[in-house]
Amino acid sequence: DNKDLKRPESDFHGFYELKIIKAYMRAIVFDIDYLFEVLPKVVTIWLDYIKKTEEIIALKEYNRENLMFQRKENYAAINKFVSAQATDIPAYYWYTVLSQLISRIVHGHNDTEQVILSIICNCTRAYPEVVLYSLYAQIQSVNSERVSRAEKICSTLQRDSASLLSKQVTSAFQLLEAFKGICRADLARNKRSKLHLWDDLQFSYEKKECRALVIPLRINFQILLPSSGEHVKRNQFPAEKRVKFLKFESRVSILASMQKPRRLFIIGTDGRRYSLLC
Repeated sequence: DNKDLKRPESDFHGFYELKIIKAYMRAIVFDIDYLFEVLPKVVTIWLDYIKKTEEIIALKEYNRENLMFQRKENYAAINKFVSAQATDIPAYYWYTVLSQLISRIVHGHNDTEQVILSIICNCTRAYPEVVLYSLYAQIQSVNSERVSRAEKICSTLQRDSASLLSKQVTSAFQLLEAFKGICRADLARNKRSKLHLWDDLQFSYEKKECRALVIPLRINFQILLPSSGEHVKRNQFPAEKRVKFLKFESRVSILASMQKPRRLFIIGTDGRRYSLLC
């Protein structure tokens, strides 16, 4: 029975969490072999620790005032360290935990949220053709706070000194809005299995091509990690591997199911023909 064994108060200060995060981050800077295992753990420890700073009630046997002070100090140190890593390490590191960061975009702790938004902004600047899909999904959320955070990121990007990025965000969202319009098109009176993209479905995207987004193919979302010891700053989404929208074909197939999904046909910038369900 270990009920009488009391853990030292320092165990609850957050000192060890800070040390673990620093050790993990330094490890992946030198070797990325375990990037997919280590960085998600760092993000979990970082984003969950703030809850511990407020869980003082269960620790009645310790000095509450000192414990709260130490926890807040260490959490501030964790946030400062992660914030520095947001720009010090390559963006593709953070891309591997992008979905994890986006899921916690409404964190509840203002300083932490600012770091999360900063990292997502950096990822979007580095890989806009890929990450803008995720940002658009957040803007479509039914959660108003989630929408607000995503709009804040987009506003930051559109104020970016690189005017091309601002235009890219606008073009990408126009295309995604056009796809959403196809999904919402009323087909109740139309019994045909073949429709015209513009005449029947009023496809609203005005341009013939879209270079602002990649076609949603698995290969377009997979990063190419460098080998151990290889220079880490090379582009992990090389241009020759990215396939974008070159041409939208006018013919749209309507599948025979209750939801009547629409199958669009697209010519990619690699010259190949792809289909996309809406």
